[in-house]
Amino acid sequence: MAPPTLSPTLSSTLSPTLPRVPSPPPAARQPRVRLAEPLAGHWHGGDAFRTHLFNALSLMFPQGERSFIDTVREFLPHLAAEPHLRAQVLGFIGQEGTHARVHRGYNERLAELGFVDRLHARLERRIGLTRRWLRPLDRLAITVAYEHYTAVLAANLLANPAVLRGAHPQLALLWGWHAVEETEHKAVAFDVYRRCGGGYLRRLAAGLYASFFLALDLLVQVLGLLRDDRQRASPRQVLRSAWNVYFGPHRVAAALWRGFMHFVRPGFHPWQVDNRADVERWLHAHAQAFAGSAPTLQPAPSAPS
Repeated sequence: MAPPTLSPTLSSTLSPTLPRVPSPPPAARQPRVRLAEPLAGHWHGGDAFRTHLFNALSLMFPQGERSFIDTVREFLPHLAAEPHLRAQVLGFIGQEGTHARVHRGYNERLAELGFVDRLHARLERRIGLTRRWLRPLDRLAITVAYEHYTAVLAANLLANPAVLRGAHPQLALLWGWHAVEETEHKAVAFDVYRRCGGGYLRRLAAGLYASFFLALDLLVQVLGLLRDDRQRASPRQVLRSAWNVYFGPHRVAAALWRGFMHFVRPGFHPWQVDNRADVERWLHAHAQAFAGSAPTLQPAPSAPS
């Protein structure tokens, strides 16, 4: 596939003063997790809604991550003069590829248990339409928006022990690992977007797009998984759990709202929220949980004021 062509106007806006990250690129890890047994039940404290909220995210991750990889990879030819950012992109691709592979295994186990991915074909069509009708920089802006939302959810998980309290240890490890790596590479797509001339209005439109479809897709997937579940939870139990997740100790609604308001600021940069301490704390607590070499943390760039 030919690299995207930047217009003279966009090419002339490439800034030589973007934040530099004096650090290694994000490193992919391989968590040692066994999912067959814990996924067979309500692995999140016996709670159907919490279990299927995470399961729904897993169902959507492989297609989304593959799309993010493909979109960011298109811009590699334009980063020849930016070896550090290029290395960050390759690290991003490595981490996202590992996430997609692990979640495919997770999703295959869900399918064995009778859970249906109701959005697979719809997401394929949507991704195909964006490739057909949107410019590369538009698709990169959408990637930036989705990466921001995953980073917001990851930050809330790492900072708030209530999010995974009561979860099966194997699933808690998997979701903590994913949150750490989403945090480490949370600025990569954004830095590529800005380096290649991406502006505020395109980013704002992409943020609205991602906000709408993330909410809609999660709703469809969670309701479908609850319907497939042989261990039926009552509507009252589901509503009580959903309230606790979004407005109770998990504070998901507040985190998403703050994340949206942060994203729509003209001077936004992902590392203006510096949660490296939460990442380091989690990695220190789980240092023995990964195959291969010791994890490497990506320090934050100096965010613009």
